[in-house]
Amino acid sequence: RGAAEDIQHADALVARGVFTTLKVILYTSNNTEVKVAVLEALGQMMLGSETAASPDDDLVREFCRLLCSPEARIYTSAAKLLGRMIYQDYVKLHVVLHEGKNLPQSDNWGLCDPFVRMNINGQEWQSAVQRNTLEPVWEEEVQFSISDKSEELNIELYDWDLSGEDFLGTIKLSCETLAELGDETSRRLWAMKQADEANTEMGRASEEVATIMAEGKAAAKVVTDEAAAKADACRDELLEEARLISTDPKEESQRILAEAAALAEQTRAEGKATGERLLEYRADLEADRIKKAAKKRAVEVQQIWKKKTAGIEDVQERAAVLQRQAESKSQHIREEGQKEADKVMKGFMQKAGVLHKQATLKHMSKTDAMKGWYVPLEDDEGGAQLMGVAGKVTGFDDRGKLMGNLEILPAGLRFSFNYNVTVSVDDIVYEQHAWLFPRVAELLALEQPALSASLCRLMHGLCEDIEESRQAIGAIPGIYGLLAAVLRRPNAYRSHIEAFTLVALLAKDQDNVMAINSEPGLVQAIKALKGRWKETEVSESCASMLARFDKQVTRLKRAEDKARREQRAAQAAEE
Repeated sequence: RGAAEDIQHADALVARGVFTTLKVILYTSNNTEVKVAVLEALGQMMLGSETAASPDDDLVREFCRLLCSPEARIYTSAAKLLGRMIYQDYVKLHVVLHEGKNLPQSDNWGLCDPFVRMNINGQEWQSAVQRNTLEPVWEEEVQFSISDKSEELNIELYDWDLSGEDFLGTIKLSCETLAELGDETSRRLWAMKQADEANTEMGRASEEVATIMAEGKAAAKVVTDEAAAKADACRDELLEEARLISTDPKEESQRILAEAAALAEQTRAEGKATGERLLEYRADLEADRIKKAAKKRAVEVQQIWKKKTAGIEDVQERAAVLQRQAESKSQHIREEGQKEADKVMKGFMQKAGVLHKQATLKHMSKTDAMKGWYVPLEDDEGGAQLMGVAGKVTGFDDRGKLMGNLEILPAGLRFSFNYNVTVSVDDIVYEQHAWLFPRVAELLALEQPALSASLCRLMHGLCEDIEESRQAIGAIPGIYGLLAAVLRRPNAYRSHIEAFTLVALLAKDQDNVMAINSEPGLVQAIKALKGRWKETEVSESCASMLARFDKQVTRLKRAEDKARREQRAAQAAEE
């Protein structure tokens, strides 16, 4: 047991077959001292972030059977061990690092000297350094023992250098992802999911690009339409000026007066045709107004003509110049408008191009992931995507940078994973619940704080991983009274915490909520616990739980009242 406290010594013991020998002793020995010592030694080897050995199904079942031992030290040690093992994961992760691609140039006048470092659960591994390459090939493998599935596998890419190492990028893979990638069937389903997501994202991006291009065309059309209107207005103004100065002002005035006289006469005639004096009077007024406006316009024409032709020797030549300017200025305004429209369209095209490139890179990343490539790596500048160089390198420029037919693409690493759960402690313990749970209730009644803490931890470990266990535990006869007794025991902080956590998890099941509230001793014990641990997280958790109980009970009572009303209404209707 003492040697097993050190992981290196524990590994040596396992290598010499001591772990197997201890299991045999545990199965065969009738000596209490020996069994307790063996349980503690096995725990040293099987628990912690670095485990020297993993239990098998039979060993976990043996630990459960030892809870039925008549010897207090044996069942106390077994409960303590199971209470810790229920939160321990036993997974063997086999990783094969195959190769890398599109790595960045890390050295002037050189390529990259990459190596990979991985760590999880306090275990670390480092690959060999591949010299002067952007597409390294390793084909190296490593195995990790995972004791906590909430942690991630951190994969870091570095560039080796004489002066030290330069961080390039990282990938973090959760155990949930590793479990998918480490099983052949799950991996195929995951690959199909990646393909569907890639196609969906590409289709969505295509729709967005089409929308952006349509918006660009509409914006460009607005610009060209405005330019065309401005050009037409400029041309009409110049042509009108040319017509005005090239025309005899007296003739133009006479024409204006003649047209006005004709319009006035027509207006009077229309008024007389109505046969109503009021309309005739209004028509006469309108005719007089037309004549007055025409006279004013005739005077303005002569004045404008004098102003426009002042100092001009050849009026006809000036008119011809204005006509040519009308066409040239109009054309210039249209061309400038088209340039502005092209600029607007270019902006929209650039926006669409960026979106399309991003979508293409994402599509490439997902399709590469289906083949074991993990991109994008995140660099050290705010978690941005690590970009590298792809293509044929032909040499270096005068600053030591790469030359050739090159393209900037996301960097990536290719792996294979094998994720093997060696034993599922919670599943094996739950298999024994028919006889094990009643025994747990018997042990809780012994009023031993350390034993109660271990048993409550074992139970709430099951509740967290297996939802069905909540109903099974809630159905144990007298369980809530026993938990109330545990919470009332003085000077037993650890057992209070474990029992309270168990009650909180049981309360996630609605049937258990009603049972908890029907046990007044348990509710009173939680209220007392809240007062006993004032200004601590325990007090806050108790208050939160009591409030949740009240809400759930109120909701359940409302549902029951509604069901009873509906039942009475149905009976009345039937009668």
